[in-house]
Amino acid sequence: MKNIYFLAGLPRSGSTLLAAILNQHPSVHATATSGLLDVLVGALKAWKESATVQSVFDEKENQDELQRILRNICQTKYEKINKPIIIDKARGWSSDINIPTMTNVLGYRPKIIATVRNIPDCAASFVRIAKPRDKYEFLRSDQFIAHIKESYQTLQTGFVYAPDSILFVDYDNLMQDPGKQLDRIHKFLELPDHQYDFNNLDGTNLRERDEEIWDVKGLHEVKPKLGYQHKEDPKDVLGYMYNNFVQPRFWLNERVVPGPIHKLDLQLAAGLVGNFEEGLRLANELEVEEPWNNRAAFNRGWYKLR
Repeated sequence: MKNIYFLAGLPRSGSTLLAAILNQHPSVHATATSGLLDVLVGALKAWKESATVQSVFDEKENQDELQRILRNICQTKYEKINKPIIIDKARGWSSDINIPTMTNVLGYRPKIIATVRNIPDCAASFVRIAKPRDKYEFLRSDQFIAHIKESYQTLQTGFVYAPDSILFVDYDNLMQDPGKQLDRIHKFLELPDHQYDFNNLDGTNLRERDEEIWDVKGLHEVKPKLGYQHKEDPKDVLGYMYNNFVQPRFWLNERVVPGPIHKLDLQLAAGLVGNFEEGLRLANELEVEEPWNNRAAFNRGWYKLR
């Protein structure tokens, strides 16, 4: 029997990188994004909707049989892997629905490593790698941005449900002190110590069909040497939409993140008290500073019509 643990977290927060590092451990097999969760959900759904299953009178026997089937799916998927520890990667493992389900399937409370990062950094990373023609439209409506929001909510609800089941690994902490973060993971998963080579990483077995499926090349590429790949400030990348992505880092017990007052809000306040000269001044400043800001353009048009 293999011990199965999980890797989840936020997109663009280093989960593939962490998997590549963990694969250096002689006892660990960490996966690329896995289909295991989808298979289990499909099997569970089919079981519950089966008229034949529902016709059996003994409900407890039904549930026991279902758990055995799901447990065997997990073990069978990795029966050819010659390592005792499996770390299966999927964002949904941290869901408050999946945690209790997997507790029943595995027979123990699942342990989930969750990579995290400031949300503006996640969004800026998607902009850098996707290179959209219209950056601001991408930030407003692209599926990758929606994926960040969904993952944040999933991870937050899962953490509220089972905080002891999740170990957060912050991207910046992993970059700056990888040894300390690996020690935390060893303790969490009860792994024997191992000396990792952070200058010789291999993510070959973690590659995914990024260009074919997502039309973006290199989404899951791992550089051979651990370290930051750029020095861009997310404020410069996201522009006027930066504040839209600022969210509390609940993994650090943040509840509210106070931000600077945007000039749009100052402009609205000026207009409400009849100070239209100040409102016009702010509108003109925003035209220069944020030429792609549609809300600012709308307000500026109102002042010009006035």
